Amino acid sequence: KDRPAVEAAPESLLDLIPFYVNHATAIARSGEEHGWFIFLFRGMTFVGMKTLMARDPADKRSLAQDVAELVAVNHIDGIIEVGEIWQSPLTPDSQGVPLRPATHPKRTEAIMIWVESAGGQHASVHIPIKRRRLKKPVVSDPIKVDVAMAANNFLDPVRRVWASWELNKPH
Repeated sequence: KDRPAVEAAPESLLDLIPFYVNHATAIARSGEEHGWFIFLFRGMTFVGMKTLMARDPADKRSLAQDVAELVAVNHIDGIIEVGEIWQSPLTPDSQGVPLRPATHPKRTEAIMIWVESAGGQHASVHIPIKRRRLKKPVVSDPIKVDVAMAANNFLDPVRRVWASWELNKPH
């Protein structure tokens, strides 16, 4: 099998996206669950990885704070987050509150790769997956996401850490 290619000398975390796409696609095609991970960088230096797990939205908020503390303490300035997500059309409930994709009747599944740095670089790719009972999943081609139109609220606490670094720089 061909190994996923990485730029000979990647200049930014964005150059690593094809490697993560190839790896995630291979896992999805195997029929295995992908899991949820965050890869931590200082510049272009990989400094660690954390497996993420949350039972509910409260767990997810707590986990987001834990990641932000890890970023602050270790001066992590780049993150690649990879995990399975639910996607759905924006649909309000009877009170006008948007339904969460996980509870939406027309939800679809994808693997999300989200890259973001303290310096403001960010990009995202979604790999659509359609699971089929007793068969291998159908894995579609990666879709580059317009990050101006997408939200990754999980990283909000990390962004607040990074913003505080900007405020503390000498002028």
